[in-house]
Order: sequence, then structure tokens, then C-alpha cells
Amino acid sequence: MSDQDCLVCQLADAPLTVARSSFDRCCADCGRRVMIAPSGVDLLRRRPEVRVICVHCMVMMAEPGMQVGLPGDGDQIIGELRTVRPNEWRHRH
Repeated sequence: MSDQDCLVCQLADAPLTVARSSFDRCCADCGRRVMIAPSGVDLLRRRPEVRVICVHCMVMMAEPGMQVGLPGDGDQIIGELRTVRPNEWRHRH
């Protein structure tokens, strides 16, 4: 990862989430609240300087040839995907 790395996250009010997601951060560009999957939380613990941005802002800044990667290893991501469930946070806020 480079010094300009971003963690791209879904907005907190998305219909689905994964178990143990965090909802305590906002997009660095637009300020909207985001949800961060456990792999992203782990990444931010290791690299707190990584900018958190929402998927909508990422779409606006994406350029051809831009490199993207996953915040964790493939097994961790698959494990998270197996815990997908309705996002109860969105109904409480």
C-alpha cells in the first residue's frame, strides 16, 4: 500500500452489513457515515493514516489504471461475506 491509500467503505445506511462491522467513522471527502467491515478495522489499527472514503466518493475519483486491493486476505474476506445480514444500524439511526 502507498501513502495515498484509501479504505473504501459502504455507507452506513446500506441495506446489508457483515457481523462486527464498525459504524464510528465518516468519509474523509463527503462526511457521510460509513460502515467498516472487520478486515477494514484491522487495517486501520495497523495503518491509522489510511483515509476512509465512501464508495460514492471513490466512484467520483476513480481513474483508469488505478490499483485496488482488499484490506485483508481472501479467507478473511470470504469469512466476512458468510456473515452478511440485514443492517439493523440503519433502522436505529
